[in-house]
This record gives sequence, structure tokens and C-alpha cells, in this order.
Amino acid sequence: MERLKRVVDTVIKVRLVECDPYNIVHNSNYFVWFELGRLDYAKKFGYHIKNIRDENIVYMTLAIKCKFLKSAHYDDELIIKTRINKIPIIYAKYSFEQKLYHMKTGELLAVSQTQNVAIDRERNAVLRLEEDERYSKMEKSIREDIEI
Repeated sequence: MERLKRVVDTVIKVRLVECDPYNIVHNSNYFVWFELGRLDYAKKFGYHIKNIRDENIVYMTLAIKCKFLKSAHYDDELIIKTRINKIPIIYAKYSFEQKLYHMKTGELLAVSQTQNVAIDRERNAVLRLEEDERYSKMEKSIREDIEI
């Protein structure tokens, strides 16, 4: 299956509240940061969450996995690189790949993959791609040969 290559960057500055007493980031925060990356990605391609709610569409995370490679620390500047990993075929199910890097050193700190889905609230059913108008616009605009 072909991969969508356009990468969206999200910058994070580690706050003290996200750390343990030794200034090491608690791993639960990585999932919050990855969600911010997916929201930035969606916003860039016309999926504004506040507008989508008005249209009775809900985006849900079905599965998430993360491989933690190195720790982040208080006051670190980090960058999340987010892209859609697989093109949906029939239904609005999206697979995201995200990588978290230390901005100063360039070290890879964590890798995440998620499966997300768009659901029509009225029918309580997964949207078909032809029902998700934004998808065709997004698909045309994000095909590039960029690795993250």
C-alpha cells in the first residue's frame, strides 16, 4: 500500500508538570504530545476539530503503540513529525506514524503508530471515504517523497 509522505512538524517544550522529581518526562505525556501532532496534521489539511463537531463527525483513536527509545527532560525542545502511513481505501480509517526527536541533538526519542477512524454520530457508523469530503482534498495535497 502506498504511503502518504507529507510530514507535519509540531514543536513541544517540556514543562515541569510533565516530569518526575528527577526532571524526566513521564511516559504518559508522550501520548498527549502525539495527539497534538495528529491535531496539527488534521488542521493543516482542513480538519478543524471544532468545525467537525458541528458536522456530527467524531474522530476516534482505535489503537496506539509507542516505542520509547530515550528519555526527554524538563525544558527540552522536542519536535514531533507526523504523517499518514497508509492511504485509506474504502472507509475513513487512518494510520498515523509519528516520531519524536530532540531538537538540539536530533536524537530519536520515541516512535508511535496509531489507527484512527472517522465516525458519523447520527448513524454510529464509520464514514466511507466518499462521505468524507475533506479526504479527497487532503490526499491530493500530501503526496510527496519525504521520509521522517
